[in-house]
Amino acid sequence: MIENVHFVKSIFDIEGELCMVPNFLGRSPFYVACQKQNMEILDIFKDWKSKAIVVQDYSGENMLFVCAREGNVEMFHWF
Repeated sequence: MIENVHFVKSIFDIEGELCMVPNFLGRSPFYVACQKQNMEILDIFKDWKSKAIVVQDYSGENMLFVCAREGNVEMFHWF
């Protein structure tokens, strides 16, 4: 897992806004990191969290919906 975190960090250090680019379901890497409850990756994306919180997927869910659904209080407070 640590190798993956270093890989993600190296990409987003260069092009940070990529964490906000959605796939065909409207889910960005930021959104997926929330779904996977991966705080290491979320910390890499921290500079984008104020923008990410208002972005919705195609179901109308934002990052707080994901945190609440997963019952992750730490992640919810992180936002």
